[in-house]
Amino acid sequence: MNATRREWVPLLLSFTACMSMAACDAAKESGMSRSEAPTAPLVVAPPAADAEKSWQLTTNAGGITSRYTPRFRGESLVRIEEQRERGAESVPGSYTFQGARLMRYEGAPLAGAGTLLLEFDLQGKVLTARHDDAAATQEQISAIRTRAQLLRNHALAQQVSRTHGK
Repeated sequence: MNATRREWVPLLLSFTACMSMAACDAAKESGMSRSEAPTAPLVVAPPAADAEKSWQLTTNAGGITSRYTPRFRGESLVRIEEQRERGAESVPGSYTFQGARLMRYEGAPLAGAGTLLLEFDLQGKVLTARHDDAAATQEQISAIRTRAQLLRNHALAQQVSRTHGK
């Protein structure tokens, strides 16, 4: 067993030494000193499996027409960027998730004007609830939670149908 082991070690060391020498020779040929040699790896790994992916969807969830972009990291939904249609104008909303939990919403309220900012902890407790410079109402908080759940469910269903069979 020791003989086999000894045969493999020099080959591995020889390969590593050859690759190092080749990198140094390439640096010398380009006129760089050893300290100026590029530090980028010779081999680049493929993109990570947890790279963010997204696509644009449309829905009429809860009677509100909107275009939205769910953003996934791996299999987890991490964010939804929404543009709701309100008459002739389009109003934004941004939802941030951790697992199945809504952690933050920032954007227009579902009814009325202004900017709504909601932040939640992992248990769902409201940490911040602001509507412009005033406190947000329970109705606004509840409406956004419901909207977030509708969009999240729609996005997850679309993701499953898009990745099914791949």
